[in-house]
Amino acid sequence: MGPTMIPLLKEKVDELILHWFSEVETQQNLRKELSNILGTHDEIVPISTPFLTSSPHGGQTTLISRPSSPPIPPGSPTTPRSPRRRTGSDLSRKGSRKNPRRRTQEEQKPALYPGCAEKLKPFYFPFGEPRTLENEGNTVNSITTYFDRLKNQTATMDDFPQLMKVCGAPLYWKYPYFLACGGNKSNTITCKKFIATWKHVNTKYHDEASRFFHLLSKDSQTHLTYDDFEGLLQDIINTHPGLKFLLDAPEFHSRYIITVVARIFYTINRSWNGKLSLTELRRSNFLTVLKTLEEEEDINQVVDFFSYEHFYVIYCKFWELDTDHDMVISKDDLSRYSNGAVSLRMIDRLFSGCVTRDQSLKEGKMLYVDFIWFILSEVDKASPTGMEYWFRCMDIDGDGVISMYELQYFYEDQLQKMIEIGMETLSFQDCLCQMLDLVKPLHPHQVTLRDLKKCKLAPVFFDTFFNLEKWLEHEQKDPFQASRNENGEPEVSAWERYVGEEYELLVAEEGASQINQEIDYEDDFDDEEMLTYEESLAKHSSLDPSLSNGWSALNAVS
Repeated sequence: MGPTMIPLLKEKVDELILHWFSEVETQQNLRKELSNILGTHDEIVPISTPFLTSSPHGGQTTLISRPSSPPIPPGSPTTPRSPRRRTGSDLSRKGSRKNPRRRTQEEQKPALYPGCAEKLKPFYFPFGEPRTLENEGNTVNSITTYFDRLKNQTATMDDFPQLMKVCGAPLYWKYPYFLACGGNKSNTITCKKFIATWKHVNTKYHDEASRFFHLLSKDSQTHLTYDDFEGLLQDIINTHPGLKFLLDAPEFHSRYIITVVARIFYTINRSWNGKLSLTELRRSNFLTVLKTLEEEEDINQVVDFFSYEHFYVIYCKFWELDTDHDMVISKDDLSRYSNGAVSLRMIDRLFSGCVTRDQSLKEGKMLYVDFIWFILSEVDKASPTGMEYWFRCMDIDGDGVISMYELQYFYEDQLQKMIEIGMETLSFQDCLCQMLDLVKPLHPHQVTLRDLKKCKLAPVFFDTFFNLEKWLEHEQKDPFQASRNENGEPEVSAWERYVGEEYELLVAEEGASQINQEIDYEDDFDDEEMLTYEESLAKHSSLDPSLSNGWSALNAVS
């Protein structure tokens, strides 16, 4: 059942429920059950039975049908209702003559559904199901004891790792806790302030996701932005043993932070709005990965989000394309990516701004954060965001489907490439038949995002129309065996395989460069030629945009 059917289904269910309530038999049964709940045993009058009442004008009886009136509770006034519409003066006179006995009876009148709300078990907990804090008193005593041992009984940021251990929180929650307590570089945290913050977080928020979310968002937002992760990641750089070497290269801190945050939002922010919601955080594995940092000293083993090797590969690929090193690449620069693998028409489509809110792409400039999204999507087209990324690019008219004329538009560029390299061409009609057999779309003349996700072969489909090099690779192997290894177990993702291969090549190039530099040193080459790749990057770090510029670029990705 597609998402578009959900509102129609809800309307149909509501219609059936209203029809059921309108049945006479249903109303009689409900009134009978209500009478049993109220403890009354009045005779149940049929819904359509007319009531006899006296006319206020002549004493004659008239028939009044009251199909929706509930039974009169015992002890209630039995004065018949007048069919005459009361005027304002009647109501004022009636209000001036209050009957104490009647008022008492009305106050004693039982509620419509006594006890029903109390018996209904709550089922919606936006911040987790409420639970009592276990050993709250012992935890508070442990916190107090720890503060008593500190200088002036106040804690700095350096004391928070032990505080996290005392209160049972993950290690890398220390910066969000420090921030929530009002801490900064110039002040310290008192015991009273920390306990108050800890109690507030644990009594108002009842699961890890909601606690972390409101700690990081300073308990004042409905979403997380890119800026909210800056301090957390800087703390990880400063304290994680696997990133000690990065402390000597502060010019790379901002680049690493921007890369990690971009990967977080690329993976988790399924709404593409640049605002991470609590629901998206709860559905992701981010908190699990954050806990892994506490146990894993090798940062490269944490392949989700934080791996330095992944950052290194992404940044080096960007650096190779950015020949003038102004941290901006043009269409011509991007056309050299992977030896011109991506078609020119797709590059034009990317620079039209179809996958970003940033105006820089429309001006012919791709920033570093835009490149991160590009390379993640280009390498792993089977990922959810990767499929959505390229689907948006191929959906030229933005109608939510890829039509046949859009496929032909991109395939014409592929045909031209085949002719240029002297390759035997495949007509569009034959290619289209193959792709429709591969995807098996619900509607024969259009391909939807759901069709691509369902067929499990989205990379083959996309590469056929704008990446000739990868399309040729797909032609040489069975696409249905691409997702399994010899043991029948799922393989690592395409992104992890790519990073592993590229990192080895970069390391090999670095080693060869160092050997050549040692040889060249004997020939008295100048120092500029002796710089390693990393040193060359560090030398040009002054061209790197500031961290604040990086956040503005990140906020433009959607």
